[in-house]
Amino acid sequence: MASAILDDLVQLIGHHHAIELLRAWGGRRIKVPESLGQDHPLAFVVGLESAQKLARRYGSTELDLPAERNFLIDLRNAAIVSDFTAGSSILSLSCLYGVSRRQIQTILDAMGHRELRLQRAGSRT
Repeated sequence: MASAILDDLVQLIGHHHAIELLRAWGGRRIKVPESLGQDHPLAFVVGLESAQKLARRYGSTELDLPAERNFLIDLRNAAIVSDFTAGSSILSLSCLYGVSRRQIQTILDAMGHRELRLQRAGSRT
């Protein structure tokens, strides 16, 4: 069930905002209002546009957010792959996600993107 919630969150507000939402309130139940403004805590965490998307989808409900660290790591890794295949560099991903360049390479390799990574590295020379 938690996976379905995470999949929906990623589709709705994107990887980065889903990660921020779980960092802020993972393991808790949050009440999502029907409408909200820029001063609402959700807007501070995920930005007004994403918070409004959450309100439209989940307004007047309580949302149980998973707490497990593995969910955050899986989300982060999927976001890294998505951003990399969209053209982001390993250095920019390292800065964005707060991990080393070597860790980005390890994640890409583990998720089946070693050839693309090596191809891009070779094209810089």
